[in-house]
Amino acid sequence: PYSGVKTSVLLFRKGGTTERVMFLHADNDGYKLDARHDAPIDEDDLPGLVAAFQDRTELAKHWAQWQSRHSREGGNPETKEWAEQWWFATAEDIKANDYNLSAGRYRPLSQVQAEHRDPRELLDELAAIEAEILAEVEALKVSLSENRL
Repeated sequence: PYSGVKTSVLLFRKGGTTERVMFLHADNDGYKLDARHDAPIDEDDLPGLVAAFQDRTELAKHWAQWQSRHSREGGNPETKEWAEQWWFATAEDIKANDYNLSAGRYRPLSQVQAEHRDPRELLDELAAIEAEILAEVEALKVSLSENRL
């Protein structure tokens, strides 16, 4: 059964040395997030992640070019937005982090523009909702008192 607990899958190749580790992140697995987890939904990251894993050698080149380009622009690549659901970490970076394989530790910054509403507008909305609730509570009290008599 689906538990909602984050899950990691590690794949190893026998022999050789590891120069980099590929991380893949899935928000949706194609099924509704509920207790039964059996209703299909349109959002499914898994096919794209399987394709990315199968093309990992080419994507590693793309990743290196992206990091190099942002480094040349005078910034740290980790502070630039990365929109993909996959990324890499070098063996040296993982070693420097005490071999911690938490994917988020190595994921580049993903900057999503937050929409901030005027707090006064939010308070007005809350006050209107509260007034509706109080009116409903009063109507229920009246209804209950009429039914008891």
